[in-house]
Amino acid sequence: MDTANFLVIESDQGRADAVMSALHFLGYRPQLDSELSEQDANEQEWRAVYVGQVVDDNKLRRRLDTLGQQGAGSIPLLLAADSPQSSRLAGNDSPFAGCVERLQFPLRYEQVAEAMRSLHARQISAAQGRARFVGRSSPMARVNALIRQVAPFDSSVLVLGESGTGKEMVARTIHECSPRRDKPFVAINCGAIPAELLESELFG
Repeated sequence: MDTANFLVIESDQGRADAVMSALHFLGYRPQLDSELSEQDANEQEWRAVYVGQVVDDNKLRRRLDTLGQQGAGSIPLLLAADSPQSSRLAGNDSPFAGCVERLQFPLRYEQVAEAMRSLHARQISAAQGRARFVGRSSPMARVNALIRQVAPFDSSVLVLGESGTGKEMVARTIHECSPRRDKPFVAINCGAIPAELLESELFG
């Protein structure tokens, strides 16, 4: 049996059936979250997640928090437009920010297909920055998740690590995933500049 690749979180059975039918039609293999154990849901490699009307908001938070901590923030997220969680999950502080589309009900195949096309296009664009980091280990997933968390904000970021661990690579990736990606990125090796010349080198 094929492994499911699209997580469906929906308490309304009628809507769940409509979403599952549309996803099957588009070639996905959807799986209802309510039919999965906690471990199976967290270990699966989801291509996308749908969130609709949810009765247990605490369970939803735990599920999505776990996915986000595992570096799954890049997973496309489809939201029912009238879902109470819609604004929170699409907000800037959400690990899914920038990778969200909303669906209107009654559902149409064309709407779902267009939403997924839009999300995949954004994924491809964002992948230009993420492509520097390869690997599926837990530590690497956490690094990627942190990069996506801080990149959208206009704030200073301190990257710590031993020599050769890729600090500059992390900094470049943050820049490439940020709103300033079209501006220059200037790397300066402060350790190679004598203390008495540092100020003039940085500020002229």
